[in-house]
Amino acid sequence: MSKEAPVFEEIPEFSTIADKIVAKYPEEFGNVDLTTIACVGITNKDRPERKKQLWDIKPIRPPVDMYCKKQYIVIFFQKDWDELTEKKKSLIISDVLCSIPSGGGGEVIAMDYKDHSKMLRTFGVDYMDLEDDRAPDILDEEIEWKK
Repeated sequence: MSKEAPVFEEIPEFSTIADKIVAKYPEEFGNVDLTTIACVGITNKDRPERKKQLWDIKPIRPPVDMYCKKQYIVIFFQKDWDELTEKKKSLIISDVLCSIPSGGGGEVIAMDYKDHSKMLRTFGVDYMDLEDDRAPDILDEEIEWKK
């Protein structure tokens, strides 16, 4: 029995929210070239229970990068994305932007405590587990990012 191949669809809302985040917080995220990032959702599968992370990021590597203007693909399971509130989408996109190195270059920054520390210091370790009424709205509130 063969595995069913994932079916991908673009998530344009990702770019819309990312644009707003970069515009509001250029000191934090202005080094990220948003034209190099694409976001897709897997529409025909649910996230496996053993997979805790809601998203993944893949660099576009040579020789594919010769034919593609994108350097990074962010992948969600569409069901997870659809269930997120606007607040949580903004928080996750901020976290994704922490994975893009200054100047791009087709590599990703590891998701560790050092490189994603601004998210952890600003919002706490379990910021994605907060109830929506307690989660910060980074597009509506003024956030003081901790470094």
